[in-house]
Amino acid sequence: MTTGFSATVRRATQILTAPKSDRPLFGQTSTLAHRQPNARIGYSLAIRMALIDFVLSSLCYVLSGQPVTDPHPNRQIDLTELLIVLFVDVLFVAPLLETSIFHFLYKLIFPQLGKLTNRTRLIFYIILSDLIFFVLHLPKRSHGIFIYHSFYQALVIGLVSGSIFSLTYYRSVNEYHFRPYLTTALCHALVNGLLVIGLTLV
Repeated sequence: MTTGFSATVRRATQILTAPKSDRPLFGQTSTLAHRQPNARIGYSLAIRMALIDFVLSSLCYVLSGQPVTDPHPNRQIDLTELLIVLFVDVLFVAPLLETSIFHFLYKLIFPQLGKLTNRTRLIFYIILSDLIFFVLHLPKRSHGIFIYHSFYQALVIGLVSGSIFSLTYYRSVNEYHFRPYLTTALCHALVNGLLVIGLTLV
């Protein structure tokens, strides 16, 4: 499970520590000319990265001692509302919408960074993803049907999940030539599903 992730971390470390490194982080940089016209979704990549995300996030919650359950335990939730929460906020709409924000900001910002070194691009890339996912999961006054997040949970989602999702997207583009948007959204949905199952069993 961790072989591909370990290789990615080693390449990232080399790029961030080696002076003036312009080595591609994920193998040869892909261009539209080299991309397969009917690239498929990276199911195996999405599953591997989702498992890594789930393990790291769970460790953060366990080691911190922070509660990860809904802070409103007495609130009555009927079956219909529960299904809406699972469908809208966890498994489908939220992963697609949140990945869309990252996807289109990436398309908007990164063409302007073509002259930067790979190390600098990597730093901008991860910071962008971490910031997006942190802001999107900050505590809200009224969560309605959406799952409530504490500030600590938003921090974990931003730093851990944001980094994992950005690596999933980047590897989809430059290493495996998968469809980056759908592969990352699938990874996101799997992580959400695993966390919900984990919270249910706790």
